[in-house]
Amino acid sequence: MNKILCGLFLLAQVAVADPKVERLVEGLEFTEGPVWVPEKEGVVFSDVRASKLYLWTEKKGLEVFREASGRGNGNVLDAEGRLITCEGGNTRVTRLEKDGTFTVLASEFEGQPLNNPNDVTVGKDGSVYFTDPNFGKKDRVDFQFVYRVKPDGEVEKAIPQSFNKPNGIAMSPDGKILYVNVGMDHWTLAYPVNDDGSVEDAPKRVADGIDKVLDGLAVHPATGDLYLAVFTNNRNQPDEQGIQIFSAKGKYQGMIPIPGNTTNVCFGEDENTLYVTSGGSLFRVTLQ
Repeated sequence: MNKILCGLFLLAQVAVADPKVERLVEGLEFTEGPVWVPEKEGVVFSDVRASKLYLWTEKKGLEVFREASGRGNGNVLDAEGRLITCEGGNTRVTRLEKDGTFTVLASEFEGQPLNNPNDVTVGKDGSVYFTDPNFGKKDRVDFQFVYRVKPDGEVEKAIPQSFNKPNGIAMSPDGKILYVNVGMDHWTLAYPVNDDGSVEDAPKRVADGIDKVLDGLAVHPATGDLYLAVFTNNRNQPDEQGIQIFSAKGKYQGMIPIPGNTTNVCFGEDENTLYVTSGGSLFRVTLQ
């Protein structure tokens, strides 16, 4: 192992072994979808059940960012810094424009309404990818797809097959791999992405054998390691919830315990700072 790789390996081990975990916000209902917004110098995240988006900054603390978010869930910024949100209650994906108006990117496919858009990411070509599980529905169990909104606005299935509760989704730093958490099947799939934004149906399981529910995920901007939000419904195992870390090739690196049902994670102002939503709280994790 060369010195650079060895250094990165040791950094990952130290980060997992001795992170600093701070609770920044508590007392909300069900937090999700954190995204760092450089323009605001803070993190925007969802309170799904309250149907609000919040902004937390070091200077001002917690502020309401958007009322009536349509049970907003996953969030991401595009290359222009515009916020894209999965509005599960409104069964649509929207983009907040710079003038404060909203553009609906997707609300149906082939004349049928979406289920419950859950999480979202953006590709190098501007394509928007989102998961659409059937949470809250008893039917449409075979219509849980990952969709792509092409740069021209056309909505297509990014991947042809239906999943069992597709959930977290993220892009590799180079834009060549699309990661999908299939929460109820307990694995993370990696799909090659072509230069035109199309996804090859040739997945590899890069995180497998996890005995917990997989929710959101983030990809380390430098190493490509996967940071997976996991939780268990067993209240007797509080230390089994948090962020599990895998290398891009699927090697388990360690666990960062987070109190509550951990739902999602994003990198913040630098590659050593994570923001994590869990239960009704927002946490900041500093990787040592």
